[in-house]
Formats: sequence, structure tokens, C-alpha cells
Amino acid sequence: MMQELVRKAEFARLAGVNGSTITRVARTVLKAAMVGDLIDKSHPDAVEYLDYRDVANTPPAATNLDPLYEKAVRYVLDGGRMSVRGLKISFGIGEPRASALLDVLRATGIAPPAEPKPKPKPVAAPEPKPPPEPKQPPKPRGWAAKKINDRAAEAEKEPVKIPDDMTTFYDMKLLEIVELFGTDNRFETWLNAVQKIEGINEKRLKNATTEGKLVSRSLIQANVLDNIDGVFTRMLTDGAQTISNRAHAIANSGGSAGDVRKVVDDLLMSFIKPAKVKMKRGLQNA
Repeated sequence: MMQELVRKAEFARLAGVNGSTITRVARTVLKAAMVGDLIDKSHPDAVEYLDYRDVANTPPAATNLDPLYEKAVRYVLDGGRMSVRGLKISFGIGEPRASALLDVLRATGIAPPAEPKPKPKPVAAPEPKPPPEPKQPPKPRGWAAKKINDRAAEAEKEPVKIPDDMTTFYDMKLLEIVELFGTDNRFETWLNAVQKIEGINEKRLKNATTEGKLVSRSLIQANVLDNIDGVFTRMLTDGAQTISNRAHAIANSGGSAGDVRKVVDDLLMSFIKPAKVKMKRGLQNA
């Protein structure tokens, strides 16, 4: 392909920026298009930069989303700086337009809402120390110990009524639990059995997850249900307010029902599309 060499000043005129901007980007994004002190405007990097500047120089429509909205969504999702200054520098636009664009990104949930200044944390009073636990009585010896052992041997022969809810044991003392099972050996045997059963169940669930038969509840909650809930919430709050304001403005300016319908479609899609992107990325990265 034949080169189309132009001076930096001419290229700046085509891009709609000042000469210092072209001098700066000539060392970065336009480096491959430089031929000495001239710029090959037919080079792919130069063509892409001019196309980008056409979008940046296009003012937002009166009843539609800003032409930069889609690029701003990608910019934020790729880790771009979510501030008016960040949008100004990245897209070469003025502060009012950058501020309006950031408001739309926040309303659609792409950018988080502005954080209020943190309030000073109140100093909590120190918690009172718990009373000391009563001392356990000494273990019985001699005849008393023999009597307890005989009673425990009799208990070994009787079936133990174990409650279905494990939390029943939480408020019981160890002595009460041992008395329930008859001996500490029976209690230890039961605990080992429960541990083995839980281990088998855990391995079954792990195998089912590896084979793709199970999906983590937290994965679906974090990447699907929370996103859907967030979209509905924003559509019924910020979205409803924005749609009503736009529809009222179109009606006052003599717009048709079709104009209102197009604005509503665009705004609803601005809520749904980013949520779909977030859900897809979250499930792919899981």
C-alpha cells in the first residue's frame, strides 16, 4: 500500500486536536505510523486513531445515548479509572460530557456510585470480661469410680437416642453428653462414624462438581442472581427516573411516540447489556 505522508500539524487538523497532542501520541499509539518526522495517515494505527477521534468529536444526540457509551463500558470493565478526569484523558472530551457519561455509567451499574466521605468510627466501650468458669469436681476414685464404671457397662447395652439436630449438643456440657451416650468411648465412636460419613458425602459432592453435575450455589448467586437483582433495582429506581425525564422532554419538544419508544429501548438495553457482559465474564472466569 502506498504511503500517504503528512506533517504532524496537518494530521492534528484531521484529528481535531492540537499539535502537542499529536507530538505526544507519536511516541506511543502512532509510533508504528511514523516515517521520520512525518506520519503515514494510511497506516492502520493512524486510520484507527482518526476513527477514534471522529467518535470523540461527535456530540451526544439529544434523545439517545452518548456515542462513547459502548467504549466507556469496555474502558471501565477493563479496569479503567472510573472518574471524570479518567474519562476526559482517555477519550479527549470536556468535563461536562465526561461527567454526564460517568452519571450514565453509574446509573446502569457499570461504575459504582460515588462513595460518601467516611464518618469517624465511634469508640466502642471495652467489653466486660466473662465470669470465670466454675471448677470441675474431682474425678471419683475407689468405690465411687467402680460404681460409675458398672453403670457405664450397663449403659453400653442400651441404645442411644441421638437427636437429629446436631445443634442440640452446642449448649450441653461434656459431662451431659457423656451421660447421654453412657460412656465417653461410645461418644467417641459416634463422632468418628459421623466424621467418616461427612467425609464420604464431601467426596461425592466434589466428584459431582468435577464431572459438571453440580454448580456452586455461591457462583450462581454472585454471577447471575445478584446481577439480575441489581439490574431490576436500578431499572426501578435510576432507570425509571431517567426514562420519565427523557419521555417528558421529548413530549415537550413535540416528539412522537416512536421517539419515546426508541429512547426507552436504548435506556433499557443500557441496563441489560452490561449485566449480560458481567454475568458471561463471571461464569467464564469461574
